[in-house]
Amino acid sequence: MKKILGKISLRKFEPKTSKTKKDVARKIELRNKIRGSRSNLPQIRKDCEGKKISLRIKFRLSKQQEENVSKYRKDLDNMLKIVLDVFPEYMDNNKTNKGLGLIDNDESVYEIKAEKIFVDTDVEQGFDIEISRVVIRKNRTR
Repeated sequence: MKKILGKISLRKFEPKTSKTKKDVARKIELRNKIRGSRSNLPQIRKDCEGKKISLRIKFRLSKQQEENVSKYRKDLDNMLKIVLDVFPEYMDNNKTNKGLGLIDNDESVYEIKAEKIFVDTDVEQGFDIEISRVVIRKNRTR
């Protein structure tokens, strides 16, 4: 059974993918958007501390066209990378860019359910993240 530790929702935000040369700027933009959201980050941070985490993420991608390329043609794994890199205390190995401090590191994440859903307008795009505590049960033999 999972216990929900927090929820983060963003709208009017285009989910970004990982692109090596632009990653730092994209991570900083995402971190700042999440910080500016109505999420109760200090409480979520406290509740997540030292826990095994499950993430449920719905990326809300716009169907609208931009320069003949659909905005929703994005790889799920590349969108996840940006989110997972922003969640620890630092977003980089050099510890120069502060993250959100919601998880210790990627090893804290035991489960991820991610999906893309398509919305009609840019205003509706963004994401919803539900952070839960995972209880790991040992296998029992009869």
